[in-house]
Amino acid sequence: MNELQAKVYEIWQEIDKVCRNNKIEYFAIGGTCLGAVRHKGFIPWDDDIDIAIPIENYERFIKIAQKEMPSYLTVRFPNDFYKYTSMFIKIVDKRTTLIENGKGVEEYDGVFVDVMPLSGIPSKKIQRYFFAKKLLLYQKLNYKRRRGFYENDSLLGKGIWCITYLFLRNHSFDYYYKKYYKEIKKYKFYESEYTGYSWSPVRIYKEIYRREVFSPAQYLDFENDQIPCPHDPHSFLTGMFGEYMVVPEIKEREWHTSFYDLSRPASYYRNNQEKVQNRMQEDKK
Repeated sequence: MNELQAKVYEIWQEIDKVCRNNKIEYFAIGGTCLGAVRHKGFIPWDDDIDIAIPIENYERFIKIAQKEMPSYLTVRFPNDFYKYTSMFIKIVDKRTTLIENGKGVEEYDGVFVDVMPLSGIPSKKIQRYFFAKKLLLYQKLNYKRRRGFYENDSLLGKGIWCITYLFLRNHSFDYYYKKYYKEIKKYKFYESEYTGYSWSPVRIYKEIYRREVFSPAQYLDFENDQIPCPHDPHSFLTGMFGEYMVVPEIKEREWHTSFYDLSRPASYYRNNQEKVQNRMQEDKK
């Protein structure tokens, strides 16, 4: 592990401790599950950990984590930052700073682990279609409500923003996130036949899994420990990545972080972007 991966790994260990002690099932998903299967740890060029907790236990996990995790770790909610557009929480190390690619000063915080709510999805295709459409609408409106005029690159984008903002301004900036979360809570994970990426509605259309693909979790080697992954990781990873054991070419490998500092909190940088630029220049040297 490099130093950033090691820090993310430490955060995950604290999350894992909370979940084990309180019998909360969770699953490593995305590149984290792929890393466990293909590399028995982090994908060498990856820099985060993604986990999903069944919707029945999501709020319970948050409440317990706030009490039992070390004081330097905090639960970062979508409501905490005006520009935060993700539909899930992060567990953040407040002592550090991290900026993701494409993010700005209003969106960054410390090194983190992503924690997604894993809901069920409707069994019937027509219901699933409208469920996904509704979630996608809430996600897009949430994004538009939290973004400004100048953050749209094209003239068309600026024009659409002007039109939609006349309507969106009547709602609080977290209105659509709350609508989205209320919707996914209708479909309990353990009571549903199917599940999928409800925190990323675009993917629901393609990445649909029977609940048995996920639960009960299967523990796989991950660095110096084991991490719970979907019960049938092959079906999960095939659905998400296709030929997942094929290592991608160097040009196709993605590193999600543009800047990090493991020794200073985000408050050190937030009000002085010159410090960020200077540090990034030093790193390049």
